[in-house]
Amino acid sequence: MLNSIMESLTFTRARSVDPADTAAATSAYIDMRGYEGQIACTITNGIIGAGGSVVYTFLTATNDQGSGEAALTPIGGALATANEANEPLCQTAVFDATQCKGYIKVVGTVTTDSGPTTYVFSGLKKYAT
Repeated sequence: MLNSIMESLTFTRARSVDPADTAAATSAYIDMRGYEGQIACTITNGIIGAGGSVVYTFLTATNDQGSGEAALTPIGGALATANEANEPLCQTAVFDATQCKGYIKVVGTVTTDSGPTTYVFSGLKKYAT
């Protein structure tokens, strides 16, 4: 059963970076139109230096340029702040597809030395493409 579910998911890598600032830790808007049920964003942090951290928030918009931009809160609440005490860290934010205006992006607010970060979105599309 799990194999059938996993094979039907669509995965989109949004960003892989070693960010030094918030601009570098923020993804582009990812097109999530056509997804149903729940959408997940898995965030993986590598080794974070002393005093470094990154806080993740999410935005949704009606297009990839950010029109109608609004905050998007994961179903389970805000993610943990990634820092030296909990590295390496892998966590997933889950959203109901109906919360999404069509596009989602991750905003990573960075303090110094936040370490390598990867964002991967996954979900089930309504129709095969």
